[in-house]
Amino acid sequence: MVVSATRGQAGQIRDAAVGNRRTIAAVREGELRLACERLGVTRVRCLDHVDGTLADARFPALVDEVAEIICELRPDAVVTFGPDGGYGHPDHVTISAVTTAACRLADGAGHRPPRLHYRHFPSGDLLMMERLAAWLTSQPDRFAGTPAFAHALLLLAEAAGTMGHIRDHVQVRWYPPGSYVVEQGEVSAELFLILSGKADVREESDDGSLERSGRLGVGEFFGYRHPSADVVAASSLTCLVLSPAPPAKFAGRCPAGRTRERVRRGRERAGRCGRRHLRRVRPGDA
Repeated sequence: MVVSATRGQAGQIRDAAVGNRRTIAAVREGELRLACERLGVTRVRCLDHVDGTLADARFPALVDEVAEIICELRPDAVVTFGPDGGYGHPDHVTISAVTTAACRLADGAGHRPPRLHYRHFPSGDLLMMERLAAWLTSQPDRFAGTPAFAHALLLLAEAAGTMGHIRDHVQVRWYPPGSYVVEQGEVSAELFLILSGKADVREESDDGSLERSGRLGVGEFFGYRHPSADVVAASSLTCLVLSPAPPAKFAGRCPAGRTRERVRRGRERAGRCGRRHLRRVRPGDA
């Protein structure tokens, strides 16, 4: 059985089409019940506390309420958050202390005490961008996800970052039309996923002329040792950006009048390491 002290009504609404502040409690309870059903959990109970307020509730009353449920169900084991609340959430910290005290209270009431387990959220050393790059290069054709895929990956990256399961730094960045995202000659240390808008991929020849070699749209990746080419916002562009380190507050770029030699060296560096990770956009991929 799963027992939730709240219905998560103070949580962030990621998709306005799913619900609003008035309906989000019912939506999140429904999601919890469906997830438990898929996992084979047959009983779910949501208590009537308001999300985000447990730390201000009367602690003894909460303990009595949870102890009554434990005495009713007589479980062999109880699993709750650790004293740190998993990742510091005040409600989680509170319910950990409440459940710990409730298990002791149930023992004092003459019932066989359940085994108490704390859920631990270990910090991970996984770089999601590395895994994604390896997966992208295993595809026979250039991958292009749907808008739903891009949205799902955004939610996954943000949640995994909050929980400490990945060590990528996760950002959402906006670029106005005509702005450079990646410049030819750079070897990007960041992986970009387009959430909305389009970007042009342009290559600069030795005589300085530019040729568009492709166009990228929602659900497509670029960057992270991308083969040497300019990536320029063709429209208002929003990207999910994964990086192994916090972005520098200021990172200078070479001036617009780059020499042919600098461009050539950038091409060589990108060519040596970039082709292992992301395929270049070919004419006709637009």
